[in-house]
Amino acid sequence: RESASTPPPSGVPYKAVIFLMLQGGADSFNMLVPHTCSPKDLYSEYKKVRGAVSMPLSSLLEIDASSSNQACTSFGMHPKLATAKQLYDDGDLVWFANAGVLTRPTNKDKYKSHTKAALFAHNSMKLYIQRLDPFKTDVETGALGRIADALQKQQNLSVEKYNLYKGSYSLDGHYGPEPFIVDGNGVPKFNEAPSDEGMDGVIKNLNGATEFDSGVFADL
Repeated sequence: RESASTPPPSGVPYKAVIFLMLQGGADSFNMLVPHTCSPKDLYSEYKKVRGAVSMPLSSLLEIDASSSNQACTSFGMHPKLATAKQLYDDGDLVWFANAGVLTRPTNKDKYKSHTKAALFAHNSMKLYIQRLDPFKTDVETGALGRIADALQKQQNLSVEKYNLYKGSYSLDGHYGPEPFIVDGNGVPKFNEAPSDEGMDGVIKNLNGATEFDSGVFADL
C-alpha cells in the first residue's frame, strides 16, 4: 500500500492530562504534613497521633499555603519530594488532601453502616480512585473518560486516550475512541515470532498495492 502522507498541523494547541496510578500503599500522612498552624497546633497533634513514624518538623520541605483558607499557613512535604516541591512553588502542582469516597460524614463507630465503599479493601479503593464517582451518578465511567466525553461533546475537540501497561477504569467513557494500550515493553512489533520464515513476505504481498485503490479484499 502507498505510504500515507503526513497531515498538516492543525495549529490547535496540544494539551495532555496524565493520570499516574500508584498502586502500592503510599503513606500520604508523611507526604504532606501540617507545619505552621493556628490557633490549633496541628503539627503537635499529627506528631502525637503518628508517634515514632512522624516526620521531624526540621526535616520537612516547607511550602506556602497562606493564600488558602486552610488552618495552616504552611505545610511540610517529605524531604524526598524536592522535585514536587519545586513544581508546587512554580505553580505547576496542587495538593488535594483528605480526598476519599465517603458519601456522608461518619465516625469510626458507624462507618460500616454509613458508607457503601469497602474502605479497607485495596482492590476496591483502586477502583474507586479511578472512577471518582462515589454517588454513582454516571456508573461504569472513569474520571478521565468523563473529561474526554465533555471535551468531545461540549467543546468539539479531538481526543485520544493512551494507557501504559494495561487497561484502566479511569479511561472508561460513553464515547470513543477506545484507549490505545501500550504494555511495559513498548509498542509491540508486527508478527515478531512468525511461524514460517517466509510469512512476512506473504503478508506484505497480500497487502501490496497493484493500483492506487486496490486491496486484497477489493481485488477478490
